[in-house]
Amino acid sequence: MEMPRASLLVVPIALLVIGTIGASVAHAASLGGLSVASLWVWSAEADIDLDLPPPEPEFAACDDFSGGSGPLDGRVTPCGATWSVASGNWSLGNDILRSTGRAGLATLPAGSSDMTVSVDVIDGHANNRRGGVVVAGSDTTRLVVLIEGSGGLRLQFVDGNSTTSLEYVNIPTAAVPRLSVTRSGTVVTVRVDGEVHISHMLTAAQSDLLTGTQAGLTKSQGPPAEFDRFEVTTP
Repeated sequence: MEMPRASLLVVPIALLVIGTIGASVAHAASLGGLSVASLWVWSAEADIDLDLPPPEPEFAACDDFSGGSGPLDGRVTPCGATWSVASGNWSLGNDILRSTGRAGLATLPAGSSDMTVSVDVIDGHANNRRGGVVVAGSDTTRLVVLIEGSGGLRLQFVDGNSTTSLEYVNIPTAAVPRLSVTRSGTVVTVRVDGEVHISHMLTAAQSDLLTGTQAGLTKSQGPPAEFDRFEVTTP
């Protein structure tokens, strides 16, 4: 996920300056040392730029899949959301999430149909694996983005039993690519390791159907898919 850049805070500082005008120094003991004829005080403001650390992102959902083993279904994430497995076999072990068997789908609530979903796809291109994320999901409709084959990236629109492939591009292979998908209204942006590979405009009809507020993970049939560092942010 792209981290926010450091911000600069401009802080007004009031400067107090004391000036003396017409001061005279007398050495006579009767005068007590320094004698000030006139004393003036004035102030001014100065702006000082302070480098502040970037703010921490607020996640609608997140899971690093650490701290135990066993089935994913019903797991409460560190951000408080609960996983629900709709299909497939999903299990935790060795601080990663693994999906085996037939095509799988696991989701959790995110609170908005506009969202950014990010995850590490472990060995995403190995052995013709096909795994990725679910965006703006509901029981009937969702966006799906898969890393598949030997360097493929696919955006799909799912409506009931119908799946439409919206875009497919070739991408560089990496051992653990980080997949990040943002849906904002009719615009879908797909990044891999921070680089934009797909920027797609949904039709009005497709966008109107994507009212679901679930985010999640999916795999297609074939070899197991493995994931780590799942994160969801919403506007």
